[in-house]
Amino acid sequence: MMINIGYIIAIVSLFIIAHVLFRRYNPFLQVPCICKEHLTKQKNLVILDVRDYNEESRARMPQALNIPYAYLPRFYHEIPNGRIHVIASKALDRNLAIQFLKKKGIDVKSYTLTNKMCDGTIK
Repeated sequence: MMINIGYIIAIVSLFIIAHVLFRRYNPFLQVPCICKEHLTKQKNLVILDVRDYNEESRARMPQALNIPYAYLPRFYHEIPNGRIHVIASKALDRNLAIQFLKKKGIDVKSYTLTNKMCDGTIK
């Protein structure tokens, strides 16, 4: 019984595509969600707001450093050393921001989505 090489290439390609999509769209399981109300209990935590300026101005957090996701590659060096908490409005922005920050060696400890509770319910 001979296996067609085309089937093997197709299966390997599907695994590669699935892996890339998983890494891009799946939340980082090792980074927990923390509600905004519990942020004040966290000590030595740098709050990084990656929402765009229009969204951030509606629900501003005065102690947060605001660098929209689109500007992270240019301004990530301005993020202070320490444990980072990411605030994002969309899961995709959260995932991409955390992935970028981790690649740069920044210690992301938690996140908050502004339009969802940590249990997944919509506000």
